[in-house]
Amino acid sequence: MILLTSFADADAPQAVLTLSLTWQERAYSRLQSRLSSGDAVILMLPHGTHLQDGDRLWSDDGRVVQVEAALESLLRVEADDPRLLLRAAYHVGNRHAPLQVGEGFLLLPEDELLAALLRQLGCRVTAVRAPFEAERGAYAGGHHHHDEDEEEGKGHTPHIHAFG
Repeated sequence: MILLTSFADADAPQAVLTLSLTWQERAYSRLQSRLSSGDAVILMLPHGTHLQDGDRLWSDDGRVVQVEAALESLLRVEADDPRLLLRAAYHVGNRHAPLQVGEGFLLLPEDELLAALLRQLGCRVTAVRAPFEAERGAYAGGHHHHDEDEEEGKGHTPHIHAFG
């Protein structure tokens, strides 16, 4: 079994293995899954870590594993009027459903009730299979990649109740 416990640096070798995970699975810091090779893998990252498509991880045997957003059953929401799309996003958010905002469209996990509501608002709703990367929200912590400004104390990492 392969163990993944840390992020690979930008200068790490090319990834040789792929770990395909859904949006929900990428939110778990502890997870058992399978790589594209079929090998069993255990993910043990710091609590609060949320993996993103393209993240790279070190395996315990020194190989680099690339995280890939898996295809999921989603609803693609479109409208000719941008205000209608904004209203749709409001109603989805008001129900605390995860939402990906694209240019001229919204994506959300398949949900018959939300699909009916969005159609009633006048949106076009289509079932699709696609990778999903929901908005993380204003209070999202989790992992981020350090850049030079942060290393020198110039960057800002948001935290709940981080005052001054």
